[in-house]
Amino acid sequence: MVQRQAIQPGQTVTVELEVELPEDIHVQSDEPRDPFVIPTILTFTLPEGVTVEEIVYPEDTDFLLEGWEEALAVFEHEFTIVVRLALDADVSPGEMVVPGSLLYQACDDKVCFAPATAAVEWRILVGPA
Repeated sequence: MVQRQAIQPGQTVTVELEVELPEDIHVQSDEPRDPFVIPTILTFTLPEGVTVEEIVYPEDTDFLLEGWEEALAVFEHEFTIVVRLALDADVSPGEMVVPGSLLYQACDDKVCFAPATAAVEWRILVGPA
């Protein structure tokens, strides 16, 4: 989701990644407590003239996995990652595609599954300067 329809070169834009998981599944947070689990990390292949100013992950929740002593820091069922992108003043007008990847490790209440990566992308309309 892009919060603004069209932006101008030299401005910033906020994009969001809305994630919905099956009800009994969660993913590890971006800052897991256990060093053996894989954090949820959003990365980008940025077009020329675009930089990431900020990535805001949601607040994590404690989840006690069966057989573990310490609660895991997880994101549950539905969550949103908010990203602020900055465009250089010389970015060309037109539609810009910003591709990314979401690395995550999903778990249920008994086991954590192998890490996976999902491709994501945003389309941003850049107006004339």
